[in-house]
Amino acid sequence: MRSFNLKIVFLLFTYGGAMLISCKKEKPKWVYETNDKPVYEVQINKNKLKSEAQYLSILSTDLTQLPISPTKLNRAIRVLESFGDRETANEIIISNFMNNPTLSIPPDEYMRQHTEQFILETYRRFFVRNPTQAELTFFLQFIESHPHLSVEMVYTAFASSQEYMFY
Repeated sequence: MRSFNLKIVFLLFTYGGAMLISCKKEKPKWVYETNDKPVYEVQINKNKLKSEAQYLSILSTDLTQLPISPTKLNRAIRVLESFGDRETANEIIISNFMNNPTLSIPPDEYMRQHTEQFILETYRRFFVRNPTQAELTFFLQFIESHPHLSVEMVYTAFASSQEYMFY
């Protein structure tokens, strides 16, 4: 009986080992190469209102490319809370940022020479999405037909828009 059990164990190890050695993962027949590309969704249906702290933190980052200090954030929140009209308070705060020496915006010449790229970058910066074709066409025509339009005016319009208030 014992020799019978040894034969069974020997056969199991032999066949099991052969099965393990003979099983190999096949190399894929097709190799797909992709290019890394950032994905920006068109999310026009934003429905959550940003809190005062979120709005101010994001606004500071979008306009200066720097985070806002806690002291400045608390002061700006008090300004927002002290006004009855949030739109007026937002305009005052945006104006204050536009007069800040740490303001980080491209020169007007860049907007004029690279209009389409400027529009794409502005939408990504403020709305975290690409513009629709209609929006892109509108802004291309608008910028070209208004020679006195500045980057500061465009950024102010984006920062004070309804879409910017939501996420």
